[in-house]
Amino acid sequence: NAVRGLRPYQDPETGMIYQVVEQKEYPGNYLETSGSAMIAYALMKGARLGVLDRALGEDGSRILDGIRDTYLKKEEDGFHLHGICASAGLGKGPDPHNRQDRDGTARYYVSEAQMTDNQHGTGACMMAVSEQLRWKKKGESVCCREASYEGDASCYQKKGIYLCPSGTEQGDEGLSLRSGSADAGICSLPAPAV
Repeated sequence: NAVRGLRPYQDPETGMIYQVVEQKEYPGNYLETSGSAMIAYALMKGARLGVLDRALGEDGSRILDGIRDTYLKKEEDGFHLHGICASAGLGKGPDPHNRQDRDGTARYYVSEAQMTDNQHGTGACMMAVSEQLRWKKKGESVCCREASYEGDASCYQKKGIYLCPSGTEQGDEGLSLRSGSADAGICSLPAPAV
């Protein structure tokens, strides 16, 4: 099916998808966050609803972990999500400059600017994180790998925020943010601020 057709185009290390999906070797091509996050969300939700195989949900979770490991960065003012294509499309641009370069070529797609914390990338990641949390809340273990630590390090020094079960060890009270030791920790993107 179409979902399995994505597998040959996934980056073997991160599971993410390239900006120009089928041309990973194209000069300037990069692993793109928003598209990868939308795929991660769709795979996890489809598996949770039973319309996709469970293994595809695991692939979605792996993609989200790859986004976190590759592009979620701790900076002086907090966490920031990188690797998001600012905008891309076909035909004359909707912008006031009436761009003529939106021709659908690989050259065009890799020329579009990358942004940090762009809404369509962060929004897609939040949707994917919500699916990861739903799987975890149901007691599924598919979503995240256990955290490993060397000594007593804070969470952001080990590639992410750690979501750990609150209440009992089984986590039947839900999930809460925790830093420091992650003996029962589960790696995930940080929860959105409210």
